[in-house]
Formats: sequence, C-alpha cells, structure tokens
Amino acid sequence: MKKYLIHIPLCAILLSVLPAPCGSEAQAEDRTIEVQANKILNDAKLYVQAGDVVSFKAKGEWTVKPKEEVSCGPDGEPGTSAPAGYQLPGAPIGALVAVVLGKRYLVGSEKEITFDNSGPVQLTANAPGKFSAYLGNKGALTVRIEVKRTAAAGINGRYEITFKEDEVVVASGGKKKVIPLEELEKEKVEGQAGGPVQLPADTAEKLKELSGVIDVEVEKGKVIIRDPEHPGKAPLKGLYDPNKKEFLIHLEGSIKQVVGTCYFTHAKTITGKLVSGHPGRDLEGSINLTLALFCAGSETHKGKGKGVTVSLPFVGKRVSP
Repeated sequence: MKKYLIHIPLCAILLSVLPAPCGSEAQAEDRTIEVQANKILNDAKLYVQAGDVVSFKAKGEWTVKPKEEVSCGPDGEPGTSAPAGYQLPGAPIGALVAVVLGKRYLVGSEKEITFDNSGPVQLTANAPGKFSAYLGNKGALTVRIEVKRTAAAGINGRYEITFKEDEVVVASGGKKKVIPLEELEKEKVEGQAGGPVQLPADTAEKLKELSGVIDVEVEKGKVIIRDPEHPGKAPLKGLYDPNKKEFLIHLEGSIKQVVGTCYFTHAKTITGKLVSGHPGRDLEGSINLTLALFCAGSETHKGKGKGVTVSLPFVGKRVSP
C-alpha cells in the first residue's frame, strides 16, 4: 500500500499582536497592565484557552467603598465575604477578580490559575456587578501577567502523517462502507431521479491534495495552515476546539455536473484530533470530502439532494523537527 506523508509542525497559540516564533508563546504573552477600580471590566489583552496556566501578581491600592473611604489591596478587605450580586460572591470585597466569558476566578495579590474555559481575560474589583456600582471607585492596581503553559502545547510539534488508504469511509443515507482508496472511482450512489450516479473521477485526488509539508498554527481558537514551499500562497484558516483538542479546516468548495441535470457540490475539510493518553501524544484525523448530489433539478440546485461523505483517515506519529 502506498503511503502519503505529511510533516505537520503544530505551533503555539499566538496571542500578541505580532506573531511569535514556535516555542516562544509564554514570552510573547508576558505583560504588565493597570487595572482601574472605576471600570467594571479591564481588558487584560490576553486570550486564554481551556487548560492554559497563567500566573498573576498584583500590587497597589483601591477602594470600592468610596463613601466609606475604605481602601484595600488586591486581596480585598480582610474578614469580608461579598454577598450575592457581587462579581464573585463569597470572595473578599474589593479583591482582584478575573473574568473569562462570564466565569469568574479569584486572583488576589498572587495566584496561578488553570483556566477551564476559553475567551478574552478581563480583570475587575469584586464589587456589585453593575456599571453604576463602579463609577465612584478610586485607585488602581498594577498587575503582572505571565503565561506559564498554553493548552495547545500538548499538540505542538512535528508529526509524520500516514493516510490509511485501505480504510476510506463512504457514508450515504445512514449507511457506511469502508473501501480501499483505489476503488473509490468505481463507487456509485443512487440519484434522486433514479439509477446510480458515479462519484466524480477526481474524488480520490481531491482527498490527497494535502500531501506535502505544511505548517499549522493555533491562534485565538483558530487554526492557520501555511505552505512553507510557497510563502506567497494565501494560508488556509479554520477553527480549533481547545476543550476537545480538535481542529477543523474548510479547504474548498465547488460544483460539478455529473449526469444530465445531476450536480455534485464539493466541500472538502480536514479534521484532526490529539489522541489523549496515547504513547507519544500522537494525532489522528481525516480529510473529508462532503458531496451533495442534486438531481432532477438545475444548476441552481432546485429539487431534492442526496448527501455523500467520503473520508480518508490518517494517523500522525510525533517525530523530531
């Protein structure tokens, strides 16, 4: 069986304005910011993904009770417990709090946090969670932020990808069939107008087009694939799910007439996933070609359609750069 290999360097999450080289994600994200007491949410200029480990060190003084002239540091007022309606009930009043898409984390003067959700980080004082409650607050904290470990670090590296050409999956009408890639050109599906319709002759080639050396970067929940041999070529972009450690990239779409008024639309994607707990932290995934067959209609896709998905699975073994 012929093997097709791809070397895939999976790089760091790039969160700074300028892209950083692979392996320098933590240095690129270290920063010091000022957090104002009179702002309900202060932008930390940091995007985290579930599993990122970030340390915070804060100093300074502010007040969230300006009428009472009570000041405190980033650990909040000693001996207090914020009631319901505050940013983080149960935490000290006035303490420094991090917010990621509605979820709150107690920071205080020094804390290392492993985030379990993804999104932009915002910082605030533990005060009543409404805009008007912050207007009279005074003071600010200086906060040092250091990214200790990024969630994507588990898949960073170079992999040797081998296509499983004897395990091509053809799914249509709730049924799945596994065939060798060399037999794909013989595969037929039932058209809506009756009679079998053969899959496009170039289906196998479209599945293998990704062969070669590609660079993959994860940046703010997005995946970017570049062709290092053609730096001027536009990169391919997709989505990365940090919770499932999966990436999805839409590669192309097209329309092809096959028989009479029957048309296939192509939508090619590549999906990849880190195999957790597997020796070497390898990758698995597939290149998928979704074919929507429209018959008894026109090129504008009038009439009923039939969906067919052809998937070429691969495995990726981690190798030295």
